[in-house]
Amino acid sequence: MKKRLPGILSKRIPPWVIFLVAIIVGGYVLVTHLVKVYAERNAADHEIALEQAEISECKQRLLLFYNAWKRYRADHKGAEPTTLESLIPKYIPDPNLLVCPTVARWAKKGVHFTVGTVTIGRRIYPVSYGFRWLASSTNAYDIKKEGDNAPLVVCYSHEEGVYWAAYHRPPPIGAFNWGQRGRWVAPVRHTYALVIRRNGKIDTLSPDDE
Repeated sequence: MKKRLPGILSKRIPPWVIFLVAIIVGGYVLVTHLVKVYAERNAADHEIALEQAEISECKQRLLLFYNAWKRYRADHKGAEPTTLESLIPKYIPDPNLLVCPTVARWAKKGVHFTVGTVTIGRRIYPVSYGFRWLASSTNAYDIKKEGDNAPLVVCYSHEEGVYWAAYHRPPPIGAFNWGQRGRWVAPVRHTYALVIRRNGKIDTLSPDDE
């Protein structure tokens, strides 16, 4: 024989109470989500504002790299440099220029973006730019697809900085291709990598080419 539960548990909970609790819980979840999204958007917008001057400086570095590549080819009968080391110091005077200003600012806060390295005179320097002509398979594909408009040097650091500001973690692999962009808050979705092309044009990189 079943025993009756004592007190309030022995009574059936009215439907309106269940409905009210569901509304309260759902409202709390919604408000928490909206507050989180608002904070992520604000942080990303603030990062975008900080990056404006850095982007201008970054564009000057991209132009420097383009001119270094162009001058090297003029000196070597059209051959492209096979290493970054071959460009320093004759064509790129300071290896410290191989790091985007946005990367340098975040490093001071203890956040380190994905970078490579180059060794000059037994000293190791970080490299944050993507020198596409050095990746033979990627370079061949880019040229076949876009000709002189193919990417030459790419800076991914600005979109990475905006992602870091919003989510406080490194972006996952493929975060900035079309398939994943829709997951992020608007300021992250609408920030793109900078590129200088083989024809010297500076613009943003399509997510198709990430």
